[in-house]
This record gives sequence, structure tokens and C-alpha cells, in this order.
Amino acid sequence: MNNRKVSSSDIRNHVKTGRVEAAQALLGRPYTITGPVIHGAGVGHQLGFPTANLGGLDEFALPAPGVYEGIAEIHSSPLEGNTFWYTLISVGYRPTVNGKSYEIEAYLLDFDGDLYGKDLSVSFIRRARDEIKFSGVDALIAQMHLDESIARDRFGLTTT
Repeated sequence: MNNRKVSSSDIRNHVKTGRVEAAQALLGRPYTITGPVIHGAGVGHQLGFPTANLGGLDEFALPAPGVYEGIAEIHSSPLEGNTFWYTLISVGYRPTVNGKSYEIEAYLLDFDGDLYGKDLSVSFIRRARDEIKFSGVDALIAQMHLDESIARDRFGLTTT
């Protein structure tokens, strides 16, 4: 690309530092992680933003903590076909709710259903912001509403 050899190390470095748009330019497609939807602590649901927690992360380069805008693909049976949803992806340790482990959680905009037992692919389109420790849950929820509003505008979706 531009008379320069593209290496997998360059792509992994971009992903690990949160520069998913740069990784996308080198890959020719968004960086995508696929894994089974696993049970989490249920914090997203309690906050009004139910998320699908992704398992099986060991074999992937993991993005820097933050909030990303992307597309989620729900893998279904061949008869049902896969479906695609705009999504907000929370990556990191969830410091406001005392999270300890690195998690990838996808909030599929306008989705209502059960994803447990299905495989989910999340494609990272752009980094919206860094992971932040908020002063409390109310401040976190306010930011999550703002993140959703901004993502909906970028995706051309109406607000619910």
C-alpha cells in the first residue's frame, strides 16, 4: 500500500492501540472479532443497555479499551440466514462498575431478542471514545445515552 509492505504486525498494533480505522485501511475491511455470546454479570441490562458479551477472545488481537461504533452479525442457521445490526461496542474493564476483567460487549441498536448460544461477529468501524471511570452510575448512563445518540446520527438511524 503506497509502495509500503503491509505487515500483520502493523495491523495488530493499530488494533491494540485503538486505531481501528487505520487497521481497516490496511485490511481493506473492518477488523472483526467472532465468538460465542456468553453470560455476563448483567450490568448492561440493569443500566438499560442490554449487551451481548463475547467469549472466545484468546485468539484475537484485542482492541484498546474504549467505546467503538460498529456492525454486529448474528450467525444463525442456514435456513434463517445471518442478520446485521449497527452496534456500540464496549471494550475494556468497566471501571465505573468495578469490573476487573477485560470484556467485549456489544449493544445492538434496536435489537430485542436472545443471543445466548449464537455466534456473534463484531466489526469495528470507528473508535468513539476512551474508556472512562465516571463519578457514578448516573453519569455513566448519561454518557451511554450520548454515545448512542451520536452513533445513531452517524449511522443515519432515528432515535428510539
